[in-house]
Amino acid sequence: MLALKRLLPCIGVNMTIKVTFLVSLLYTLKENYQKSTLNNIKPMKTRKTIIPMAFIFIGFFTNLANAQVATDTLLASQYFKKGDSFLEERKLDSSMVYFKKALPIYKKAKAWEKVAGCYNKIAYAHWKDSNLVMLIENTEKAQLISKEHLSKRNREKANIYDNFGRYHQDKYNYEEATNYYNKGLNIRKTIFSENHRDVAESYHNLGRLKHDEAKFTESLEFHKQALKIRMIIYGEDHPTISESYYRIGLQYSRLGNYHKSIQNCKKALKINKKVYGESNPKIGNIYFDIGYAFMLDSNYKEANIFLMNALEARKKYYKMQKGSVANSYYSIAELHRRTGKFEISKEFFKKALNIYKELKGKNSINVANTYYSLGIVFGLEGSYDTELKYYQKALKIFLKKKRTHLTVSTIYSGMANVFLEKGAYEKALQYFNKSLELCKKIIGDNHIQTGVVYYNLALVYKQLKDYDKALSFNKKSLNIKLSNYDGNHPRVAFSYEQLGDISLINEQYENALQYYQKALNIYSSKFDQAHPYIAESLDRIGVLKQKLKLYDESLAYFKKSLKIRKEIFPEINSFVSESYNYIAETYLIQKEYQKTLIQYEKALEANLVSNSKDQYLDQNILLSTLQGQASTYIKLYQQNKSIDSLNKSI
Repeated sequence: MLALKRLLPCIGVNMTIKVTFLVSLLYTLKENYQKSTLNNIKPMKTRKTIIPMAFIFIGFFTNLANAQVATDTLLASQYFKKGDSFLEERKLDSSMVYFKKALPIYKKAKAWEKVAGCYNKIAYAHWKDSNLVMLIENTEKAQLISKEHLSKRNREKANIYDNFGRYHQDKYNYEEATNYYNKGLNIRKTIFSENHRDVAESYHNLGRLKHDEAKFTESLEFHKQALKIRMIIYGEDHPTISESYYRIGLQYSRLGNYHKSIQNCKKALKINKKVYGESNPKIGNIYFDIGYAFMLDSNYKEANIFLMNALEARKKYYKMQKGSVANSYYSIAELHRRTGKFEISKEFFKKALNIYKELKGKNSINVANTYYSLGIVFGLEGSYDTELKYYQKALKIFLKKKRTHLTVSTIYSGMANVFLEKGAYEKALQYFNKSLELCKKIIGDNHIQTGVVYYNLALVYKQLKDYDKALSFNKKSLNIKLSNYDGNHPRVAFSYEQLGDISLINEQYENALQYYQKALNIYSSKFDQAHPYIAESLDRIGVLKQKLKLYDESLAYFKKSLKIRKEIFPEINSFVSESYNYIAETYLIQKEYQKTLIQYEKALEANLVSNSKDQYLDQNILLSTLQGQASTYIKLYQQNKSIDSLNKSI
């Protein structure tokens, strides 16, 4: 009863009245019992009264305790939902605050599945924030709770396996990641129906994993399975449906089917707008990926529209999406690099670089990636020493942070390409072999990136005139591509083109034409006719026709290529300049010298930096133009013995 009195200040007014009544009743019962004992009266009836009342009392306080627990867990549930909402909005710090508020309440109530759930959610938030140490720490806490308090197969156990899978996926331990994701899937299939949302989540995770493994066909199938279940549960207009369409779009993009990629991403965009409205934090991401798919499809006008839309959408939420704004700058820079606008490209890369440095520090992975991309631009301008300097900056950061990161292999390949351009072939081989060694170690011999390195090694051996080795490495590359893609992927076409180049060098003209035609057919089936790959393919056939002395046919191919380039690129562009050079060379062979000089003059104009008299976009193309002009004037001198022609050649 003393305990009851102590309880009074801790409970509400209505509950206080009830407890006061009970205290009074118990005091009355106690007094009656004492009187009966003093008068030697058998107190049996009183005892019979006390016992039921005691049970009433116990029952009341059991209900009171349960009511208090229910009240507490209701509050915890509200915290949990709030944390989930912030997690959905990518407000990761706020999300973790609320999960941590819910955690001690659930612990006190011994609601162990919810305790494990909080730890899993906190782990997931840390994963979103790229903090793998805290991901593991919180996942292990969830695992301990599950082991001590929950059944062998429970929902949170599946979530624990997912978090372990995410950790190993980010560490490139793809086999381990696959095992964990499959364990999670097996639990979910046991405790839920086949069409449960958690089963769809497992398929989604496996789809993400296969994407990282570059197994895009498998990834596509998993995302389609996830979409099928989600459509049954949620119908058409739900955020998870948007996410599935978006992921399916990404796989089609990687498989080279850009039209289907854009189609699916646009479905995602439509749902996103319907669910969240025209202006929301997520809409920028979908604009971004549609723009990126258009860029890969070389539809640069549409790419520019969507990428700029993405940038504007992200700027509206700048404080929350600084990193995404930087990503937009980065992709717009890449777009300008692809269209030959190198100065604008560098400007946007530097904008991205400044934000990455501010957000993540000067030695972050994003900074390293941007250094690498800047290096590519300088290389395209012919500034190979500056290109190499940026690659070395990127490499230094990666080696400090992630020695076995796959991008280290890419940087080694970039450095090798510099040495290849400079004619330092042994150095190029050294760095390509470093790249190959790392690829084999991290992703194995049959990964698409390993195939790319074999392709690059073939390029070096071609320059060294070791055509047997060039052929061998190129065939290795082609086999890897064919095992990862269908036979109609643009990367397969790259290998056909190189096989054609080797056949051309070996004067196997019929074989060369077959390979070039195969490549052209792939490009024509995948892209609109105004595409740079188609232009390059036409150039190759044009060169072959030159070798066969079919000059009119050769000119026809070069002119088709020029028409495409003028449609895609601005008039002042190094690729346009290159086309004029090809046409000029053919006229030179045909001894049509005046036509030759006109084309070389056009090549110079197209290569000249805007508002400049002596700065050119591409030094190698400039050198070819000047050599071609000199050869033409020498031919004119030999023909008419004009001193003026001789002076001009000099």
